Amino acid sequence: MSSKSFNRFFNRFLLSIAAISIGNVAVLSLVPDRDSDRVSAQIPTKAQAQLKLPVSPKPRSGLRLTNPTTPNPAARSTGSEFIAPEGKTFLDPANPAVQSYLLSLYREILTRYKVDGIQLDYIRYPRQDVGYEFGFGTATRQQFKALTGIDPIEIDAGNRSLWWMWTEFRTRQVNQFVARVSKELRQIKPDIVISAAVFPWRPLDRINKIQQNWEAWIAKGDIDMLVPMTYSPNTNRFLQQGVQPALASVAQSPVLFLPGVLIRGLEDAELLDQLQAVRDLPSGGYALFAAEHLRPSFTSVLKLAQNEDAAILPQRRPTAAAQSRYTALRQEWQSLLKSNNI
Repeated sequence: MSSKSFNRFFNRFLLSIAAISIGNVAVLSLVPDRDSDRVSAQIPTKAQAQLKLPVSPKPRSGLRLTNPTTPNPAARSTGSEFIAPEGKTFLDPANPAVQSYLLSLYREILTRYKVDGIQLDYIRYPRQDVGYEFGFGTATRQQFKALTGIDPIEIDAGNRSLWWMWTEFRTRQVNQFVARVSKELRQIKPDIVISAAVFPWRPLDRINKIQQNWEAWIAKGDIDMLVPMTYSPNTNRFLQQGVQPALASVAQSPVLFLPGVLIRGLEDAELLDQLQAVRDLPSGGYALFAAEHLRPSFTSVLKLAQNEDAAILPQRRPTAAAQSRYTALRQEWQSLLKSNNI
């Protein structure tokens, strides 16, 4: 894609976002082909040799892991050398070479293209269950052993104290990478907007299963926008199981909270319900997932759900956005009072 085409594409959006995944071997949200042993956006051969790509799963019965450094990124069957969790290829967040490589991509985007922001996606470890854990790459094991004297591959999940130490270690690797991204990118572009797509699960479940502690990121101001993937076709579940618990975790942190609305297969009435429900909460707006599922009938719904001052971007003019929101809500309440609908 040429620089000119790239800029035209990004200028169509309210916030220009370049999405790059820590776990996903991809730039701009490209992921490995589900039926191929090749990565859609291939990393150069030299980088492959340097990074030793896959996150090595812990050996278990039924898995044959003959060489935990071979870059065979998309093998998935139990007879293969590697299992691709979630049907994707994940990089090891604790590997310093991985972090440096991804940061080089972020820097390239900021210096070569006119973007307003960077969105972090798959900023976590793969989903895990007992007996099917990830993160046992050589670099990670060496770092953990240097700190504790223990090789994590020898830790049994039944040893709760040691296992929690290992879980916290992997979580810190993700936290430290997000902090590093924030610091280094703001040195290049001080007004860069950094957002992250995250899971809205309860903190303990999230840390145990995917080592994602986004509360730490927002507390330190490492990201500007939090986009929880609160996807549900049902408005009650969308609010009660997704949006409200995540919003409670945000508390008074200085971050814009933008719940994700899954529009794939969503009826117009349900979309309006979800957008109106979000507007009634102290959030900074919402994020629609994904553009490929937009349809003409959504036009009227989106017009009903937006303020007259839709041109005000909260991340750039927070005071004006708050004033506009207050005025709109006051008008709505006055209208309801006059019509005796309260």
